[in-house]
Amino acid sequence: MRTFSVIALLISTCLFGACARQVRVEINAIAECGEAEQSGRLAGQRCLVLPARQKMHPDDLQFREFSALVSASLAEKGCTPAQGLEDADLAALLDYGISEPLIVEQRGYVVYRPWGRWGRAMPDYVPVTTTYIFYTCGLSLEARLVEKAPAPSGRTKKGGASSGPKTEDGAKLGKQVWKVDAAHTGQRADLRALFPWLLAAAREYYGVDSGQNVLVRVHEEDLPSVSLPAKNIASPPGTDVP
Repeated sequence: MRTFSVIALLISTCLFGACARQVRVEINAIAECGEAEQSGRLAGQRCLVLPARQKMHPDDLQFREFSALVSASLAEKGCTPAQGLEDADLAALLDYGISEPLIVEQRGYVVYRPWGRWGRAMPDYVPVTTTYIFYTCGLSLEARLVEKAPAPSGRTKKGGASSGPKTEDGAKLGKQVWKVDAAHTGQRADLRALFPWLLAAAREYYGVDSGQNVLVRVHEEDLPSVSLPAKNIASPPGTDVP
């Protein structure tokens, strides 16, 4: 069933992308509902993009590139970039990657006429196997509240005099308020080329509960306004250039 879905997705991408560059992205988003939903709103908040995994270092060049795009995308929704965790209201935990290759074999037959096209002999049916290799590129963005615990007023000298200014005793990640996953399956794996398209699809689901997996068709004009230089981006997998 999964193999059939992958083939169908590839065919539909080619058909719908015949006139313009576009990518079909699968979205799965979940968010708090009711009054608690307000805690995950972006407008007026300060956001900090952090790695979702310990092995992903904030100084990694790829993370810096992708996190800058995410920060710009959050800013378009009214969330001001924060300078640090103590300065943030929301932390956006970013993860991304490419799946292991999925190999699909399609078996069929071709007609072979040993005596030419107009021969009267019965044709032979030669079995043919076509192999396709698919990859899934994806990103995940998880929003958590930032909890700040006030520290004591400062060190107290003998006699009750305070020494030193008031400080915050650090900040920590709180509860999860929303999460969105975006993925695209195709025959080429170029995450840097695909990332802006995945982010454009995910952007409309910040703080939104999709209820189920949904397919989003992203056009070139939907890409983030802050993106990488065009000369550095190849045509993403699964798109067609008119």
